[in-house]
Order: sequence, then C-alpha cells, then structure tokens
Amino acid sequence: MVGSFIKLEATEKHWRDGVPRYKYMSYFIIPEETTQIAMLRTGEADIALISRKAVKEVLSAGLNVITKDSSTVIHFSPNMQWTSPVFSDVRFRKALNLAIDKEAIIKNIFAGLAKPVATYPGSSIVAVGGDPTLKPYPYDLRRPGG
Repeated sequence: MVGSFIKLEATEKHWRDGVPRYKYMSYFIIPEETTQIAMLRTGEADIALISRKAVKEVLSAGLNVITKDSSTVIHFSPNMQWTSPVFSDVRFRKALNLAIDKEAIIKNIFAGLAKPVATYPGSSIVAVGGDPTLKPYPYDLRRPGG
C-alpha cells in the first residue's frame, strides 16, 4: 500500500561500519499500538515503539523490552535560581529534592522502567544526562534541607 511503509536497501560495504547485517529493512507506519504488539507476537514485526502502559502486556507475551539509559524524561531546573530569594537558598533546593518521592514516580508513571539520577547544576544537564558518581537525594520528608 503506497505511503504505509518505507523499504531501505543496504549498500554492499558501508564506508564506516563495514558490511551491514541486513540487506533490507522496512519501516511500517502502524498507528495503533495493539496492532503493533500483535505484529510483534506473530513475528510480522521485529521492533516496535510501545507505551509504558503496554510494557506489562509485552513482557507477559514473552517479548523483550529495551529501555534507553542516560535519557532524561523529567527534568526540573529553576532558571536563574540566584535571582530568587527562595531558590538561591541551597537548603530550600535540598528540601525540595528530599520531598520528591522519585521511587513512587518511577513505579506509577514509568512502570518501574526508570531510575533516579543526580546532576550538577548548569545548562548542560539536559544534553549530558546524570552523573553516575553522584547519588540522588532519597525521599525523606523528616530530613531538613540544611
């Protein structure tokens, strides 16, 4: 059907990556997620982008789910925090961080397929992701920000 897929043909030898693993690759335009999952189950498709809601169904069907590390989905960065009397106080920023139940967000919004990360403040955070040597603040409403 015209306009429903794109078929690519590999070159015999790529200048950078050598011989491709597959001669042909087809990208199908399938808007309905249930159809995509059915195609995965029957072997009509090898890869599909699925929502977090569908993860349990896909895993229960014995299919693999691959997630991407080092990508930021939720990121809070108050811009120009030094101009605000509230955000310029490091104790307030720490208290705000302690008051966010990151594990509950991961469990209930991201179906357990995320992990909290810590970053240094600055404009490059979104581009580079978290720093694995830093530990995120735990959820702790009893601990003061100071």
